[in-house]
Amino acid sequence: MNGMRVVVYQTERMDLDNAFEYLGRLNAEEYGHNTLIVMPEKWIKDLIDMDSPEYVKLISILESISERSDCAIVPGSFSLKESGTVYNAAPMIYSGELQGWQKKISLFKMEKEAYAPGNEMELFDICGIKVGIAVCYDIDFPYYAKKLVSGGCDLIVNPSLIHSEFTDMWHLYIRARSLENRVPIVSVNSISDPFFGNSIVVDPYSFDFGSKIRDHMCERSQVSMFDINPEQTFQMRNDRIKEDPGKYDLSTDNGMISRKN
Repeated sequence: MNGMRVVVYQTERMDLDNAFEYLGRLNAEEYGHNTLIVMPEKWIKDLIDMDSPEYVKLISILESISERSDCAIVPGSFSLKESGTVYNAAPMIYSGELQGWQKKISLFKMEKEAYAPGNEMELFDICGIKVGIAVCYDIDFPYYAKKLVSGGCDLIVNPSLIHSEFTDMWHLYIRARSLENRVPIVSVNSISDPFFGNSIVVDPYSFDFGSKIRDHMCERSQVSMFDINPEQTFQMRNDRIKEDPGKYDLSTDNGMISRKN
């Protein structure tokens, strides 16, 4: 695989009926092979029960979109009810089939009252590219991205729902995670009020004796496309993992020495 086209949909938030119509229009688009479509966190407002016909219809539409163009889709995340428990979960659809779900692990503030946290991190093989998903707040914590990359992840997808007042802080997290792990990150926000889009795709590259990152900004465009090549940064990621000690347990119990005057 020489590269991947990333299609960012800064989808407006809507109820499930409107979502079916919206996805029906997407099903008429032509994307092509080696394309990854990414959408925001919880852009569908309704709770979706895995035992319901609505769930079957939603997954069927997404699988149809993927099958027509042989593309991969991370259609944001959904409020997913599974066996009586509600998760904030993002599916991976590839080659017309549901590959699995990444459940959000780090719940943000009031989310803890409505959702249960996930406890596993998934890697999905998409045309030889290993893709990990960090749902919104998961990306804030350095060890989440580090664990994905140490497990062989080539690309991190970050469906998000970020209030516009925190766009600067959100972008800082994305740039930092990309640079510190030498991994491309696709972070997608809703264009609805009060979020207003501003999705970001960050792509690291080798520069002289070090590394830099490229920013691809979506601003308020509903649909944006970018070409990235995670394979080009494979060696950079491997070198970074080797250089990182991973832990700092030195000569004392916790690796810290407190000096007193």
